[in-house]
Amino acid sequence: MSHRLGELLQDATPPVTRQQHLEGRARLIASVEKMRRPSRARFYALAAAAGAIMVALVAVAATNRWHAPAVLPTAAPTPSATPSEPPAAVPAPELAPALEPEIIELEPQDKPAVRAVVPPTPAPTWRELVARGEFKRVLREAKAAGFGQVLRTRPATDLRALGDAVRYSGDEDLQARAVYESIRDRFPGTDDAHVSAFVLGRLCEEHANRPDDAIGWYGTYLREAGSGPFAGDARGRTMVLVARRSGRQAARPLAMEYLRLYPHGPYEKPALDLTR
Repeated sequence: MSHRLGELLQDATPPVTRQQHLEGRARLIASVEKMRRPSRARFYALAAAAGAIMVALVAVAATNRWHAPAVLPTAAPTPSATPSEPPAAVPAPELAPALEPEIIELEPQDKPAVRAVVPPTPAPTWRELVARGEFKRVLREAKAAGFGQVLRTRPATDLRALGDAVRYSGDEDLQARAVYESIRDRFPGTDDAHVSAFVLGRLCEEHANRPDDAIGWYGTYLREAGSGPFAGDARGRTMVLVARRSGRQAARPLAMEYLRLYPHGPYEKPALDLTR
């Protein structure tokens, strides 16, 4: 029966001439060549994708963590024998994601210890100690350093602070006078020397009961610093001591001079009394 069917088909097929055969062959070759060109382009694209995959794999291997599996390119489809149907587009292969290097944070014990350098606190000056009322501490430090050595080597500011500490602590008057006399000997002509003259006058008046020496020191201060901050006190104390020692008539000119210079000064009342 199959043999009979073949004979019927052969009878139904028209005969093909040589010219038709050659034309059909040419069309087939052209179709094949047309399909080969896009296949070569896809091949080159796949080759470039494979190169990029190799670069990514090398970067992954450099991390020494793990290797991503290689992605193989998809095989190109076999060209269709039908010239009218274009070949199907081949999707580009997906590249394996590049791995970021892992950041390992050190534990606190792995970090080097940093120690802050704190500068030492400077010792307070004697002037600061006197301002805080620590007179005994100033005296202890002076005695520990050697009282005579302190008088010969310390600056004027320290010696004035030491003299104030001696006076305010109620220590011997002889030590206070030695401090201020040292200032006048070592720093003549300075404000510290002028103030020391006035303080020496107060010491002679209040602690040594030596009014004549006190008047002399007040006079020294007025000659050296007649417009200084203690000029009014020096004139007022001199007026009072002269009136006490030599009487009202001797002190009257001093009282009139005081009222002219300091009409409302602290010694205004005894000055007015002496002028009546």
